[in-house]
Amino acid sequence: MYIIRRILLKRNIIYILLILVLLMACESSRPSYVLDSDEMEGVLYDVHRAHFSYSDYNDRGDGARQYALFLNVLKKHDVTQEEWDSSMVYYTRNAHDLERIYERLFERVNSEASAMGAGVGELSDTTDVWNAERQLLLFDYAPYTTKTWKIETDSILSPGDRVTLRFSGLFLSENVGRYVTAVLALRLANDSVVVRNTTCSMSGPNTLVASDEGNLGIKSVFGMFMMHKTTPSSNSTLPETAQHQIFSIYDIRLTHEATATKSLPEPPRDKAELPMQARTTDTLSTPIKEPLNIKQHGTKTRLNALPQRVTE
Repeated sequence: MYIIRRILLKRNIIYILLILVLLMACESSRPSYVLDSDEMEGVLYDVHRAHFSYSDYNDRGDGARQYALFLNVLKKHDVTQEEWDSSMVYYTRNAHDLERIYERLFERVNSEASAMGAGVGELSDTTDVWNAERQLLLFDYAPYTTKTWKIETDSILSPGDRVTLRFSGLFLSENVGRYVTAVLALRLANDSVVVRNTTCSMSGPNTLVASDEGNLGIKSVFGMFMMHKTTPSSNSTLPETAQHQIFSIYDIRLTHEATATKSLPEPPRDKAELPMQARTTDTLSTPIKEPLNIKQHGTKTRLNALPQRVTE
């Protein structure tokens, strides 16, 4: 037994040494002028806080203001523009390392937001039905250019509902072009599809709205985020092959609400208390002789024959 224990102990020591060597090799592969994971997380945290706190729909196109916020964050962390650019080149080539940093980053952001009382419930008169990750990363090279999503909504949405997709996006590289497409689509009961899309070229919040205007019913809601291949800016000092863009998508919300027509109160039923104009209108509710012959065309409806009232 003693010999077996010594053999097992030596084997465990060898495994531990191998793990340490691999960790040291991974750390040594990162150049000294590149920010380590903790430093990168600290800078990204403040960059997101700055844009989340001060960006709104009115100033989302103010690129100079956004860049000034970014430079202030670098100054706070004593990081130069060159160090940031070099770090971005490294982490875009090592996407898994950056994704692990973002996992810790958004855990930190979400815990702080929960402590301050923020949450989905702050959206009035709407319900958030998003059930996927609320944070995504896109890169401008395969296989990280596209993120698709789909939500089955048979038991959630009602005919005529309006669906709104809200998200905030942050471009992390200043030296590379920016071009991201977001798509929101509704598959209706007759298998027609309502599609809305938007192009993101600046950091800030974005909104897409799609409605079941024909009251057909919504089978599912789906969409995607896709980054297009970008080109370096003219004032970039980095070689073209080293430059990549990263788009951070966060605070994703998918809400739905009933259309205005569904919230109208029903007219009173007591004809004796109705004014003359209301009583005249109410006589149109007499029985219909034959059902409506309605043909569906996409999300629109067309009446082939008008209903005929029963004559007494």
